[in-house]
Amino acid sequence: MSTYINNETGHHFRIDKLPAPDFLKEYLNYINSIEGLTVRTVDNYYILLKGFLGWAHLRFIGEDLSKKSIEASEISEMQFREIEVLTTQDLHEYLSFAKDELENSETSRSYRLTAIKGLYKYYSKTNNRLEEDPSADIPFPKREKTLPTFLSEEESVKLLIAAAGNPEKQTFSAARDFCIITFLINCGMRLSELVGI
Repeated sequence: MSTYINNETGHHFRIDKLPAPDFLKEYLNYINSIEGLTVRTVDNYYILLKGFLGWAHLRFIGEDLSKKSIEASEISEMQFREIEVLTTQDLHEYLSFAKDELENSETSRSYRLTAIKGLYKYYSKTNNRLEEDPSADIPFPKREKTLPTFLSEEESVKLLIAAAGNPEKQTFSAARDFCIITFLINCGMRLSELVGI
């Protein structure tokens, strides 16, 4: 069994002990053991899919759909047929709900859609429990293009001076930090590239 850390309490928990329907536990075990997703990613998928399933469950039983009702929704007894009946249009409706009611950005809605697509792909292609995948043709929300932010020349000089410290009492860590910042500023490399060096 896989063990995870609950972000809210800091305690370990296991997929088989999650307050989730069996079909969700099956999928989480699959992405952990077969696809090899990290613990944090599996935990994020659980959180994202829990919200989606809460929405689907309340919609299925005809209850009010609000942020508060979804957060309080109990999904552990949910049946597979509650997601089996959803259409592409229903998933569009959920993404609209996430945008309007949950005030999710394009990035947040993309994460939600990634989790949903993964669940439906598993049950339509891998498990063959669904004949069709209603999420297959849904495009990801278009993300707003933004320019990267960067330091001005003056800010870069101030940062380097602060990192260098007092030249007469320079420690190894100050010299190291100065070198790191010089590489980042002058080469424009990613942090992962610097760590690799």
